[in-house]
Amino acid sequence: MDEFKVQISELIRYLKSRKMCSQSIHSHQECYETLIEYLDAKKTGYSEKVGTAWLYSVRQQLSHNKFDIWVWYIKQLNEFLKRGAISDFIYYLNRSCYERLPINLRNELDCYLESCSGIYTRRTYRETKVRCSSIIISILAGNPDITSVSDITYADVEILVDNDLSSKRYGRNTYMNYAHRMFEYFVSHGMCKKGLGIITTTHYASQTGSLMDVFDTEKEPLPSMDNNDSGLDAKQYDLLVQDFLMLLDDKGYSYTVKKYSRRALTALYLFLDKYDLRYTPLLAWKWFDSIKETCGESWKSWRRMIKLFEEYYHDHDIKDGTRYLYTPERLKKYPVWCQEAVKGFQDRLRREFKNPRTVYKVSFPCMRFCDFVLSRGLTSFSQLIPDIIIEFCLQDEHSTVKGRSSYARDVKKFLYYLEDTGIIEGDQLHHAVFTGKSPEIGIVDILSEEDEKKIYDFRKNAVSPEELRKSAMVLLGLRTGLRASDITNLKLQDIDWKEHTISIVQQKTGRPLTIPWPNDVGNAVYRYIKYGRPRSDSGYLFIRHTAPYCKLSTKLCNNALYTMLPDRKSVKHKGFHVTRRTFATNMLRSQSGIDAVMNALGHTDNTTVMKYLSFDSEGMGKCPLSLSECGIGSGGLYGDI
Repeated sequence: MDEFKVQISELIRYLKSRKMCSQSIHSHQECYETLIEYLDAKKTGYSEKVGTAWLYSVRQQLSHNKFDIWVWYIKQLNEFLKRGAISDFIYYLNRSCYERLPINLRNELDCYLESCSGIYTRRTYRETKVRCSSIIISILAGNPDITSVSDITYADVEILVDNDLSSKRYGRNTYMNYAHRMFEYFVSHGMCKKGLGIITTTHYASQTGSLMDVFDTEKEPLPSMDNNDSGLDAKQYDLLVQDFLMLLDDKGYSYTVKKYSRRALTALYLFLDKYDLRYTPLLAWKWFDSIKETCGESWKSWRRMIKLFEEYYHDHDIKDGTRYLYTPERLKKYPVWCQEAVKGFQDRLRREFKNPRTVYKVSFPCMRFCDFVLSRGLTSFSQLIPDIIIEFCLQDEHSTVKGRSSYARDVKKFLYYLEDTGIIEGDQLHHAVFTGKSPEIGIVDILSEEDEKKIYDFRKNAVSPEELRKSAMVLLGLRTGLRASDITNLKLQDIDWKEHTISIVQQKTGRPLTIPWPNDVGNAVYRYIKYGRPRSDSGYLFIRHTAPYCKLSTKLCNNALYTMLPDRKSVKHKGFHVTRRTFATNMLRSQSGIDAVMNALGHTDNTTVMKYLSFDSEGMGKCPLSLSECGIGSGGLYGDI
């Protein structure tokens, strides 16, 4: 046994004389020491048969990679015991990856290692050398023609990303971190493309996309960098992205928004740089459609960032609070005569200054009508007859009368447009659409005294910016009767602090309205402006508390009310408007008179106000009819009682 230990020592000295790295020497020693312990336990000497038996006895205790390495160590030991030396073939497999590198690549790696020597500990430096060497060896295995870092392509690095360099996942991620830092150095010195330093961050590899997935090469030609008439090359695009990200930061956008922006636009940059393409909005959307499934649940955030960047690409600015509406691809699948009719109808609505969301929603009833018309074999709207339109109305699958009536009204307007533009002869066909429904009379819903007390208690305890905003919004509705749409559209300039009044143009009716506000409302608004409202150039009173600092949706009024009165979430169709009804009822109860209530609500007739009279029980009690006037009592309808 002592003789065998001496032979092991001679082998180690031999390996050192062949300039084997210290980490590999240490690995050899670990293997042979474990073998010696096995021989001591078995009280036997060493032979090739014993060495093989020992290997299989420890196989279950070793990782797959380590077992393979130890097999080569035993082959190396057997050859050394026979010949007193090791052939170049077996020794090469046990040389360090660094020594196996071609001279030019080794010199380039040395430059990177030299930059690390001053900031890494000796151990970290050694790990960096070993792992970066194995990374380059792995790349060479896929492309042996590489002689310099500048020869490495996206395809080479993608093979590296797909190759499992370690038996454990955390080990693989560690290797990718080493690769990322190494390629970042090469990028900074202009030795390779910028994208190679990014794509080694593993999550980008699956989201870069493939040219064949984006373009159907059988139907459309591949784009080329030769087309300099439009778009940006990868370098120009990257510079614009950096400016765009700086603008998001200046406007105060949240970390999450900036993160998704950087992620989506960087993935698009890799695609452009990989295939030498130019950025255009059309290309960006085709690319996004091909990789959307790899984005998981965040695909809508990616879509928004691509749309936001498209706006910046055209205008070199982004509009705060813009809501992007994505044109239904469904319309493109219709015949030209259907497309032109629907688009023409949409254009007319825009010229009538309809809300963009209204224009967007109207397209769906029109497309449903087109589906029905096409299913009946029509090739033009001029072939329409009343029976087909009536059949369409009867087959409507909406679950509510309100839904059916709403769709029918839009289709009726569409038919009227077709008649007015001469696409359909005559002017009577739109009458075949029946849109009427029975009037609905429901029980008027108002807030109870207990509900109002909860609102005031919430305002009293409000501290956070969101709580201060919610208090001011709900009190405005409760104490002034303003609609949610008018509250969210309220501007700072609409407030007269000296006269304690608010002057607005009502969004629903377009009529001007000036109303006084009580002190408690003024105090709530003042506290919100001073302690809750973000610093912003926006002219709106109530704005978002995260960038973009734009005006709020009316849904925020509902949410504010539900925060104070959670039970109201279960009340169907009874949202924030209940504050307006409560305001009108409280005015009637205070004997303000119907005309005063009409003026405060901005109404021109008393139809709506009359609904609240039944809640004024004290006032109703003062005007009953006498029994004699009703024909009840002496001489009445029923005779003497």
